[in-house]
Amino acid sequence: MRKTLAQFRLPLAVSLVVIVIAVFGDTGREALQYQHGGEVYRWLTGHFTHIGWRHVGLNLMGLFGVWALYYRVMSEARWIIFLLICPLSISIGFNLFSADTTYYVGLSGVLHGMLAAALTLTLFRSIPQNGFKSTLTQKWEEIIVLMGLWGKVAYEQIIGAVPLTAAMAGDAVVVDSHLYGAVIGTAFAVLLTLRKVTALPFR
Repeated sequence: MRKTLAQFRLPLAVSLVVIVIAVFGDTGREALQYQHGGEVYRWLTGHFTHIGWRHVGLNLMGLFGVWALYYRVMSEARWIIFLLICPLSISIGFNLFSADTTYYVGLSGVLHGMLAAALTLTLFRSIPQNGFKSTLTQKWEEIIVLMGLWGKVAYEQIIGAVPLTAAMAGDAVVVDSHLYGAVIGTAFAVLLTLRKVTALPFR
């Protein structure tokens, strides 16, 4: 039990932050949500702020799902660094390329980044060890999920949000957050691979 709690202490800490913010309702959301042209602290806090409890529940389920499957691909310290870099970078993307995004809340962009980083690292580490052909055979599940992730991102950019997602979240889906998150996650994984940074193996 203690080992399990230790393995999940980072998503538990993130969940605590998200829930504390959610307890303050609209007051907390308005004070911390990302706003175009707003205070810089919102570039970080907006990603841990949510519309309502249903939105909180959906994102925390996603967080624990990604973590349970892929937390071993990086050390906890590197995950912490990523969870700081990714939301800030998404917000920079909003400022540079999505000026029409006047406000944003939610963890979904970061979740796309986490998944992209984990899958890319898994595949990149397998190729030198097992070869390209063996990687295609042994890591086919990761390949399918990664293709699905980028297919979803492409669909959202061309057509719009996946049906029902807005209804589930309770507000319009800012699809650019998913794109920026996936790009940042992939870039983070590539950087770690190119620098040959030692990390915990994924099993």
